[in-house]
Amino acid sequence: GMARLCPHCGAESSDEEVCSQCGKPLTEGQEPEWEVESAGAPQKPTTQAPPPTPSVPPARRGRDEGAAAALVAAEAARRAIPQWPYYLGAVAVVVLLIVVASAIAVKLATKPPEQSEQWQRVSTETKELSLQVPAGWDFSTMGSSGTFEKAWVKSGKLYRVSIEGTLAMGAMGDISGAAARSLSTNGVAAVALAQRPEGKLHLWLGEMVEDSDPYYEEQGEMQACTFAGKPAAYSTYTTVKRIGVFSVELKGWRITAPGIGDYSYNIRAQCPAQHWDKFEPIATGILSSITRGGQ
Repeated sequence: GMARLCPHCGAESSDEEVCSQCGKPLTEGQEPEWEVESAGAPQKPTTQAPPPTPSVPPARRGRDEGAAAALVAAEAARRAIPQWPYYLGAVAVVVLLIVVASAIAVKLATKPPEQSEQWQRVSTETKELSLQVPAGWDFSTMGSSGTFEKAWVKSGKLYRVSIEGTLAMGAMGDISGAAARSLSTNGVAAVALAQRPEGKLHLWLGEMVEDSDPYYEEQGEMQACTFAGKPAAYSTYTTVKRIGVFSVELKGWRITAPGIGDYSYNIRAQCPAQHWDKFEPIATGILSSITRGGQ
């Protein structure tokens, strides 16, 4: 018969039923059993199907797309709303907190001065001065012998008496004193306070305070007084101190006393103006107790 081509090995077969070359059936529709292969026969290539791609069910995919669209819509709506009311509200809260904190600070700072029946005697760091202070008040001092000395008596934040003696001011007091003695020897019987050492130094220090404190304002003319038994000059004044967003009016006096040993002294006493009547007797008691020399 006619030779046939084997669909398995592609060789010509002299047999019409079975391939005379590879032994596989030539009849169409019959699958050869590839598990049994003859030696040297070509192998059928094997292919592995790729793993199935996971697919989102249509219902799930619809829900996810709907949620994403909702998020996008919500963000667009949020951006469309003006943001300034939120910022304005935040600023209002901060301002309110500052006002409240300032009000509390002012209330604490301006409460009446602490009254004390007991007083104690203390000395400045350089032992130049001794003084009595209320037992419940804070006393601190510092200094360097022959150069300067300072002392503070305080009750709370705004009630204080400060004493500052310096060698530099002492030299200025000597100059002022020489000018006053010159006027006296020229026949002037009564030298005006403004021409005396304490007056001249007091006016000069007052100008310095006015330059450094725009709220400082003296009340009336300076007056004569004594400090540690020596001539001095004093003035009363008012000023303002800022506490947070509030302003507190202060009242006080300052005293200038030159020529006490090697030093000249600048003394200040001040407190909230509303409690000046309660504070001034305490400050005056401290001032009148000051003597030269330590304990």
